[in-house]
Amino acid sequence: MTATHAAAGRAMPDEATPDRVRRAGANAMLAYKTWCETRARFAIALAAIALAILLAASQGWPAGVTFATNMWRGATNDSARTAFVMLAILLGTGSLRQEQALGSAGFTLALPVSRGRLLAVRAAVAVAEVAALAGLAAILISGVAMAAGDPVELGATLRFAALWSCCGAALAAVALLVSIFIANEYVGWLVTVLALMAQQGVVQVTRLRHEPLCNLFQVMAGDGVTLAAAFAAMTGVAAIVLAAAYLRLRRRDF
Repeated sequence: MTATHAAAGRAMPDEATPDRVRRAGANAMLAYKTWCETRARFAIALAAIALAILLAASQGWPAGVTFATNMWRGATNDSARTAFVMLAILLGTGSLRQEQALGSAGFTLALPVSRGRLLAVRAAVAVAEVAALAGLAAILISGVAMAAGDPVELGATLRFAALWSCCGAALAAVALLVSIFIANEYVGWLVTVLALMAQQGVVQVTRLRHEPLCNLFQVMAGDGVTLAAAFAAMTGVAAIVLAAAYLRLRRRDF
């Protein structure tokens, strides 16, 4: 039994506690358990996205282009967006299927919470981490540009963070669904990446290439899409994928 499992078990409220308080306490401990399991990869993701953006922004500075514009170009080029996509998928991996492979699924399932709540908390933590990753990228771009005396508009920064967050949430949801089917986290990550590559390939060779919302990288760049449309589309994808994940998780024997 891991330390996080033990902490979760000790902190579960007793029978005399009101249901609302018990649910809140259980959710908090499940979130803490998930955080303990993912904080190392989250820290690596923060460092990786910061490095990717700084490296991309430092690659040349065309004449007549402001520093802020160059930073935006660096942050929204293919390398920086690809790094974020890979990291969002990594943050979304991990489920009871992986715990079963590690031998700890039995304890988790013994906790007085439903499988749906386990999935919901895991997804919520992943979305929060992805949003923090997008927020760091936005703050980094704005901070460096401001330090150079060429501040970025607040509206542009918030739009950037929102677009990356909703796209990252959809990616994390897909990774979570895949992880329910595949025991090895890294194999699950690879399968998710390959599935995304296949989807993008299909978009490029069909009429879907004329639909900006079908191209994840185009949505992240805000090219031809509104924030409201992007949010609705990516949230819808995440909701459908998580519903499928719940149906699979509910029927699976551990």
